[in-house]
This record gives sequence, structure tokens and C-alpha cells, in this order.
Amino acid sequence: MQWAELVRAMMVETEWRMSGRVPSMEEYMRVALPSIAVGPVLCSSLYLVGPELPDDVVRGHEYSELLRHTNICSRLKNDLATYERENAQGKVNSVPLLARRRGGSIEAAEREVKGTVEASRRKLLRLVARKEGAVPRPCRAILGHLQGRPPVILQGGGWLHLAHGAGACRERGGAGPAAATCRDDRPDGRVHQ
Repeated sequence: MQWAELVRAMMVETEWRMSGRVPSMEEYMRVALPSIAVGPVLCSSLYLVGPELPDDVVRGHEYSELLRHTNICSRLKNDLATYERENAQGKVNSVPLLARRRGGSIEAAEREVKGTVEASRRKLLRLVARKEGAVPRPCRAILGHLQGRPPVILQGGGWLHLAHGAGACRERGGAGPAAATCRDDRPDGRVHQ
């Protein structure tokens, strides 16, 4: 399903480019979110993480919201990084679309896109950080990591945050990641070795 949606979205984007048609921002986002390909690519990775993702979870509201906010962040971050090149190639991008609404101000459009990314990132991280949920925490952790959250690894029943500071995670004796000592977020704050 997601692969078919991706191909349809890419076809619409190609039609826009070839015809020179400029969509509304709302129409752009309906097409641009699936075309960033986070859904199909990420789903493959999530199935390999380990916890089973039953069909009812994948079709459920929580999973849909996790993917929606991941898509919004990914698409708009990509648009911020590529709008000049894409504009020169005749491709549609949210930054120039919003600039048209803002009297041609690219700076105002960039601020609006960054604000939308931040709002969606916060919603995503709230979903990722919840203690309970239909989507297993390792799967949610991958989504959080994609949006600038410190890398998180499940080990020994706890969550290792690899960016708690210099002393929070260090490699001992050059034995590789398996020998790392890290603080986790379990209530007792125990250290894993």
C-alpha cells in the first residue's frame, strides 16, 4: 500500500514539474508527505527491529500519527535544504510555495517551515516518549532518532541514551559497543556494562 502511494505521489510531482502547474500548499503536502518515502523505507526497518508489528498496530491511529509526524519533519527539513536547487529544476517545494503567500519573502517562508517542523517534532517526540503504546518502544525509538533525538538502544531492559554527556557512555578497553557503559532511563538509574 505505501509503495503504491509513493509511486502515485511521485507521478503527481512529475506531472507538476512537466506542466509547470503550481499546487496549493495543502495539495503539495498531501502529495509531498508520501513522496519523501519514509513510510515504505521505515516500515521495512521497523519489521527488522525485533518486536512484532501486528496488522492492527500498523493500521492503528498511533502508528499513523508516528509516521505522519515523521513524514512532516522529514519532508520539510528536506525542503529547507533543497529549495534553491529544486526551484532551479522546476520542482515544487514548500519554501517557495509559502514565500508566494508571504509576499515573496523566503526568510518568512523558512521561519514558517521551521516552526511547522518544530511543532511536528514535539508531537512526534511526545508519542515516542510515552511509556505505553500499541507501537513497541524500540520501533518508536527509531522514529525519535530520525528526528534529532539522541540515539537510543534497548539493552538489558532499559533505554540507553548515548548523548547524556561525556561520562554517560564510554567505551572500555576498546572492546567495541558491547563493552560500553551507559546510563539509562530506568527508574532505578542502574548502569549497564
